[in-house]
Amino acid sequence: MLAPEPGLENDETDTAAPLPLILMGSSFGTLVALHTVLAEQHEFAGVVLVGPAISVEWRPILRLQALVVRPLSALAPTLRVVQAVKTELLCRDPAFLDDYENDPLTVQENLPLRMGDLALRASVALQREPRFADPKSAACRVPALFLMGSADRVTSLAVAVEFFDKLRSRDKHFKIFDGMFHALFDEPEKDDVFEFLLQWLEARFPPRTSGKQ
Repeated sequence: MLAPEPGLENDETDTAAPLPLILMGSSFGTLVALHTVLAEQHEFAGVVLVGPAISVEWRPILRLQALVVRPLSALAPTLRVVQAVKTELLCRDPAFLDDYENDPLTVQENLPLRMGDLALRASVALQREPRFADPKSAACRVPALFLMGSADRVTSLAVAVEFFDKLRSRDKHFKIFDGMFHALFDEPEKDDVFEFLLQWLEARFPPRTSGKQ
């Protein structure tokens, strides 16, 4: 076992309750976040979903593609044929787009078949998950905040709203930021997004004041 760093040892006189655990997911990360909540391995005090990529609008061509993705992904899982997001749809800030395109850690090529297959299966599982419609379930006991731009063309606002309406959480809120794109925390009006998020958090988890002088 690793010894704690100097000054970080447990203070037995500190009786403060542990800090609330807030789970946040952005874009594809919202799909991961919701499945993490369903796993019930942690007690989350809240979940924040930014630009939710929960599912897709199932047009006929997508249904046809879904039928062939699974067998193809088994044959050629690393084949990159799943169309990537167009960079210009992410954000309206030119500086962000320039940084994004020049970031060596950014993957801008098409996605592998296996990832596309797993993402589709994960999204279908969410749509069929009965616990989101059960107000007594653990998934519905977690306060949920949805944040999305009205001009988001990376994910579907209609699909996100449909999922939100199905969610029987006792504490849920959907905030739409007028005219904003997908990457809300990088939009020119990002301060408005941070301010709204901070207000939502502080309303449920008031800042603590230390009693020590």
